[in-house]
Amino acid sequence: MTVEIIDIGSSETSGDGESIRSAFNKINNNFASFRNGYSGSQGSTGYDGSQGDTGYTGSASTEVGYTGSQGDGGLQGITGFTGSQGTTGYAGSRGSTGFTGSNGSVGFTGSIGPQGYTGDLGLQGDTGFSGSRGSSGFTGSQGTTGYVGSRGSTGYTGSQGDIGLTGNSGSQGVTGYTGSKGDIGSTGYVGSHGYTGSKGDIGLIGSTGYTGSKGDTGYFGSRGYTGSIGIGYTGSSGTTGFTGSTGPAATVGTLNYVQNSQAANTSMSASPSLPFTVISAPAITTNGSPVQIIVTGDANPLSNGAWCIMRLYRGSTAIGQAVQAESLNSNINVPYCIQFVDAIAAGTYTYSMKVTNNAGGFNFGESTGPVITVTELQNVIGATGYTGSGGTGFTGSQGAGYTGSKGDTGATPNTPPVTGSAYQATNSISVPNSTPVTVVTFTLPSAGTWDVGYWMRAQTTAGNGFAGEAALYDSTGTVVPNSEVLAFYDNAIGVTTNKSGTGSARTIITTTGSATYTMRAFASTGSFFALSDGNGRNGVVWVQLTGGYIGYTGSTGATGYVGSAGVLTGAIPAWTSAGAITIGGAISNPTKPTTRVYDNISYRQVGAKEWEVIMSYLCTNAAGAVAGSGDFLFTLPNGLSFDTTLPSQTIWTGGPQTSVWTHTNYVIPSSSGFINNNGVGGQAYAMVYNSTKFRILGVTTTSGVQSWGSGFFAITGYVGLQLTFRFTST
Repeated sequence: MTVEIIDIGSSETSGDGESIRSAFNKINNNFASFRNGYSGSQGSTGYDGSQGDTGYTGSASTEVGYTGSQGDGGLQGITGFTGSQGTTGYAGSRGSTGFTGSNGSVGFTGSIGPQGYTGDLGLQGDTGFSGSRGSSGFTGSQGTTGYVGSRGSTGYTGSQGDIGLTGNSGSQGVTGYTGSKGDIGSTGYVGSHGYTGSKGDIGLIGSTGYTGSKGDTGYFGSRGYTGSIGIGYTGSSGTTGFTGSTGPAATVGTLNYVQNSQAANTSMSASPSLPFTVISAPAITTNGSPVQIIVTGDANPLSNGAWCIMRLYRGSTAIGQAVQAESLNSNINVPYCIQFVDAIAAGTYTYSMKVTNNAGGFNFGESTGPVITVTELQNVIGATGYTGSGGTGFTGSQGAGYTGSKGDTGATPNTPPVTGSAYQATNSISVPNSTPVTVVTFTLPSAGTWDVGYWMRAQTTAGNGFAGEAALYDSTGTVVPNSEVLAFYDNAIGVTTNKSGTGSARTIITTTGSATYTMRAFASTGSFFALSDGNGRNGVVWVQLTGGYIGYTGSTGATGYVGSAGVLTGAIPAWTSAGAITIGGAISNPTKPTTRVYDNISYRQVGAKEWEVIMSYLCTNAAGAVAGSGDFLFTLPNGLSFDTTLPSQTIWTGGPQTSVWTHTNYVIPSSSGFINNNGVGGQAYAMVYNSTKFRILGVTTTSGVQSWGSGFFAITGYVGLQLTFRFTST
């Protein structure tokens, strides 16, 4: 009887062994040989198979193949073709490795081996021994063949046989083993490598743009209400007019404003016809009060190194200061907020934002266009009082000087508007997808028209492209119209730095009572975190424009023209020039170039102790200049001084000629400006140095966070500065 040996290959996964079908065919042939080859005489020899019972204890382990190594010692069991030792012979399923075969054995044993281990099968083996057939198979060379089985222990690598166990038919078990190859697929998990990093930190410049909402300061003009005192009683004629107080109560008029929120972006080529109009507002007819113009949006350069200069226009007349958007790379969202208060006579006007100079093309807006809002800063006019039947007739005794009753203007004058703010409560909120996630919750406390400003900083980790967006939602979960804002967008994958950006916006909301809103963030592409920490807070601020602070008009108007008492009689004053800017040095004073394009510092008073300063400086040559040394120091005009007891005006002399983010903790919050040397530029802010002097902080995308001085935007070359800030004096 010849035993057929199965080729198990050179190693477990070499693939150069025998096929499963061929191996099982040899096993079947070997079994057939056992059945046919046993002779009675040998049966007595095989009876020693009682040793197989010893092997039977091995059946307690389901790892039949592993026990196979025992098979070398259990050859006697095989001799008996009984019990578990016989099964060890079956182990040859992995090849003759076959007889021992932990590999094959495990697979094949899946169906037959377990039965062999079952005591019943072992007993049947004994029965086989009683017949001549049982012993005959294991005579002579058969034992030697069994020894070959020790090679099977080498092949133990294959617990594959366990897979075979799953089916009662051994052949199915082997087939199942092939499936285990699928584990290789797990390597695909490497895909999570995606995060690209916060390269978008460049967008930080945009966040300062939000300070443009400083225009709200214009409200201080309402102080002019006190001017209504002049409408005193003119003689006794007022007596007749007094009947007017029985007329209907004054009604609140509507806020005089227009707005254009473009649904699509505006695209400008690299060579447009200048000035190029980005957005225009509908015409507004004013009553003679100052007009506030605000434009917000983002500029997206279409080529590397592109820049453009933007400016507000009234008709064809440029107003306010120019703002520059610039980026070293294309497809970077550069947020901006441009605002100006235009003191103009009553009339009808059209305002717009235009590009006055550029290098390279731009898209203004990523998915939507910019927003322009034009608002007349005034108290609304109340209804005309009931004049009464008396007429104005009895004016004769006018000269009696009965003006003393002027006190009938009675009611308290305008109270300050209702304001408020709310900020993100935690440092980081995960925004995993396009489902909106609440970042800030706030409540507008009463009925009225509200000016709401909001901003959000979005950041993600290295390797991940994303679109970070936010919008305002009312209490029903409905988006407030035109409130969507894009904080950052970049689809680049594989960048190794973090990416972040800040988006800011402003909208008008009208309420009929107390109303709760939320600012929610969502990612139309990728995912990000809404971050609120020492580098910038996410939040919402609001101020009431109408609905709760219109002054009492009452019976002030002797002739019943009650409404006129509510008209704003004051106006924001014009700027007063203090001449050329005086620049000192913390160590030694610099000398400005002999010729400058412009050089001026001006101021104006906007409240009892509230002042605004505006600085404009541009020099394109170095003739006559001396650099000086140390940080530059600037003196407040008009002998003014800072109230340094306020947290927003804390004295800071630290970090001279050093780039540190600590500087940003001490900037005057209302600061808004830009500084550049025609090669590098950045945002500009005022920092209090002592009670009368201040430094100017420059925050650039490439050079640092440092005070303007001899080593940073040196005065011995091209330097341009536009800066305005508001402060409280002593």
